[in-house]
Amino acid sequence: MNALNRLSIRTRLYFGTVFSLVLLVVIGAMGYMALERTRTTLEVLFTQRVQTLTDMSELRTTLGDLRRAEKDIIINFNNTIEVSTQRDLWKKSLQSLNKGLSDVRKVQTSDANFAASIDKALTEVKEYETGISPVFEQIERAQIDGAVGGAYADKYKKHMEASDKLLLDLAMDARKQMDEARQGVDSLTSTMSGLIGGALLLALAVLIPLTFFSVRSITQSISQASELAERIAGGDLSRDVQVTSTDEVGQLVGAMARMQDALRGLVHQVQEAAGNISTASSEIATGNHDLSHRTEQTAANLEEAASSMELLTGTIQQSAQSSRQASDFAASAAEVAARGALWCRKW
Repeated sequence: MNALNRLSIRTRLYFGTVFSLVLLVVIGAMGYMALERTRTTLEVLFTQRVQTLTDMSELRTTLGDLRRAEKDIIINFNNTIEVSTQRDLWKKSLQSLNKGLSDVRKVQTSDANFAASIDKALTEVKEYETGISPVFEQIERAQIDGAVGGAYADKYKKHMEASDKLLLDLAMDARKQMDEARQGVDSLTSTMSGLIGGALLLALAVLIPLTFFSVRSITQSISQASELAERIAGGDLSRDVQVTSTDEVGQLVGAMARMQDALRGLVHQVQEAAGNISTASSEIATGNHDLSHRTEQTAANLEEAASSMELLTGTIQQSAQSSRQASDFAASAAEVAARGALWCRKW
């Protein structure tokens, strides 16, 4: 979980996407390989093994027709016309058997064991034909009866039995190969089912925890960021924020935590400035009070000075009036003195 929290959301999403794509490619490749191998196996089965079974069945049927015509020739030894007719049927069956053996050999020339068995069957049929044909000639000419012909025919029966056994062995071998191919397909299917199941389990084991823990980490970080934003909006800057992840949302929470620290410092500075302003306001108020007191004292002093000035002005005015009166008296005295001096001269 802690290691996952150290991965970014982008890294987790890229990892989950790439992991899913790789698993899809691997599962698709395994499925394609399984289908291709199954297709190849089925192609071999239908083009070779099933065809071999069909061909062997037809050849053994033709071989049975050949043996039946042989018996009919021997049984009808006293009927020349019937012997001739059955001999024609025998020849047709023999030609059909040889042609069938040659055709199946051409189809499966790549299978050495199969080709060798067919060659051996052709040899046995040839030896049978070489040995039984003179017997049929003698029966048709009425040179021997059925008992003698049957005795001669028994001498060459082993060649047909050997041919039939070879064809039966080829059919059984084809059936065995079909069973092995079916078992191989079943085994391949089981293996591919196990591999695909294992890949799916691996995908679930990786993607489910990755998705669960990623969603939980993202939702926790978003919830933490939302709670932090609500506290900041409410003015609560007292709680420290513990960042629990380093992904993109964790980086957002870390940025919001740093913003809260910056706001806390700014609020502290504002509080200090407000305290300083309060102190300055108190000092200004005290100064204003002193200034008001001094202003009142100055006004009182000015009033006293004004009163003194009024008294001084009155005194000055009185002094001026007294001076004018003294001047008048002096002028009058001078005039009197002048008149006295003039009178004295006259006298």
